[in-house]
Amino acid sequence: MVKGFKDAVIVGWALMVFSILLVIVPAYTANGMALLLGGGKPLDGGRRLPDGKRILGDGKTVRGTFLGILLGVLAALILSLVSSIIYGDVPFEGCLLVGAAASVGAVGGDLLGSFTKRRFNVPSGYPVPFLDQLDFIVMGLFSAYLANLYWDVIVFTPTVILVIVVVTPLAHTIGNLIVYKAGRKKHPW
Repeated sequence: MVKGFKDAVIVGWALMVFSILLVIVPAYTANGMALLLGGGKPLDGGRRLPDGKRILGDGKTVRGTFLGILLGVLAALILSLVSSIIYGDVPFEGCLLVGAAASVGAVGGDLLGSFTKRRFNVPSGYPVPFLDQLDFIVMGLFSAYLANLYWDVIVFTPTVILVIVVVTPLAHTIGNLIVYKAGRKKHPW
């Protein structure tokens, strides 16, 4: 129970940090694992639109999409279990569904980014600054926001959104460099 101003500030910060984590962890996990565990059959099956351009390209695969979403949802499950233990009154299923929405939205945003890049003749694997860093997190945020309209388990304050959007390009760039150095990507972007 919140007893005074100091307790209210601590509860407010804890809820803000939890809100950030419930979006970032599933979204980053889904986006990263889709890359690391991908390979195999392209999601678009090699099909092209009437303009002759591929829908997504070879970099977006069935396996990567499925495993990325699955592991993002698993991350949401773990966060939901932890939050229900720590906070008690936070609905487990609400946290799970908001985190799962962030996971699905992140992969969808990445696919939308690839679709957009193909329309502008950007080859698979080539960078488009800000689109590459923000496509997945913007859609992950939007999806989590929509799920949260029903469950109301996290806060979407301007500070929460700003932290997520500002941290993501840096985290994405560092993550890509690590994956490149590990030999899992052809390019460091």
